[in-house]
Amino acid sequence: MDTTRIPTTPGVYLFKNKAGEILYIGKAIQLKNRVKSYFQKNLIGEKTARMVAQIDSIQTIRTTSEFEALLLEAKLIRKYLPKYNVASRDDKHPLYIKITSEEYPKIQTVRREDDKTSLYFGPFPSSRVVKDTLRFVRSIFPYCTEKRIGNRTCFYAHLGLCNPCPNEITRLEPAQKRLEKRRYRHTMTLIKRLFSGKLRGLMRQLQKEMNEHAKAERYEQANSIKQQLVKLDYLTTPRLSVKQYLENPNLYSDIRERELTELGTVLTIPTPRRIEGYDISNTMGTHATGSMVTFIDGEAEKQHYRKFKIRLKKTPDDVFMMKEMLRRRLNHTEWDYPDLFLIDGGETQVGAAQSVLAEFRLATRVIGLAKQMEELVVPITSSRGQRFRRIRLPAGSSALALLQRVRDEAHRFARSYHLLLRKKGMLY
Repeated sequence: MDTTRIPTTPGVYLFKNKAGEILYIGKAIQLKNRVKSYFQKNLIGEKTARMVAQIDSIQTIRTTSEFEALLLEAKLIRKYLPKYNVASRDDKHPLYIKITSEEYPKIQTVRREDDKTSLYFGPFPSSRVVKDTLRFVRSIFPYCTEKRIGNRTCFYAHLGLCNPCPNEITRLEPAQKRLEKRRYRHTMTLIKRLFSGKLRGLMRQLQKEMNEHAKAERYEQANSIKQQLVKLDYLTTPRLSVKQYLENPNLYSDIRERELTELGTVLTIPTPRRIEGYDISNTMGTHATGSMVTFIDGEAEKQHYRKFKIRLKKTPDDVFMMKEMLRRRLNHTEWDYPDLFLIDGGETQVGAAQSVLAEFRLATRVIGLAKQMEELVVPITSSRGQRFRRIRLPAGSSALALLQRVRDEAHRFARSYHLLLRKKGMLY
């Protein structure tokens, strides 16, 4: 079976027989490696080998995160009931996430849909992944797991994983009790939206609540929601509904194309297929490093990454270091030039980069992404000298998501090399 064209992103894979029937549906954080593992005879068991012998074709649906793949896998299994998913290992039933309908709803993992009043999500073939996911979700939206509600604060409330704690709510005065009970049930509503795949709407709702708290100067509540948003962003970025993946198996490619097209429109340039991102990392000038990351058609191409050990400066001077790195990069004429240079920084850093490109007589567009307000810094031609235009894209902008991905990867790559040099320096 040819697996060379299978993507390396997270997603879902569907094994089909000659009749087009789905034999098995699985998810993976790295599709290509996972699918290839089925065809390594020494690594699979007898039961899996029987299934593999029937595979005639493989369909993959790319997602942008493992969490989205988890939800999509469950929906597809529930819809198609593939033979080898239903006949699960050791004849065990797959796992469901159950949200009870009692006064203080609880989240449980169960093997069967055992009552009609509760809400179920699944089935999920991997109990480990479900439990790990629930553990992370609970750190975002604390909820109760006590079998019975008493009047003694539970252990998890002290860890911040049960908030508000139903055991504490029962001891409150009626007015405060109603308020805290409503707050607990609101948390459960947010969790239901999360597991329903309504991620974009959930993020918008939280953003709105955070802004309302901030406007009313309830800064502690606003900050709490901000932390929830940060964790949700980590769990799944960008925010896409599972329904979209079901309706369009090519959604992942469409998203990447939309990012590139929007970026070209914003900058009034042809679609930038190849983007290079740059960042500097140092500690007060010591062990200074620079990074160059390359994205082609919106995807990181790590074989084109380059790292630079800064040689000419030993004191803090990011602008000088950026110039050194760019000069060394541009001297490598055997490396293909990008359609766009992205610099981590504002006017000063972008101006420095632009001056280096001018030295090499390159007209390639160079822009910056300023961290403070996540604004694009775009140099413009003016009779009054060098000027810059700041563009603030909306939070849901596809172009902004692409630039943030490039910038963050450049930062990660530069920092990892910097930390390596620091570690080596401590050994001598």
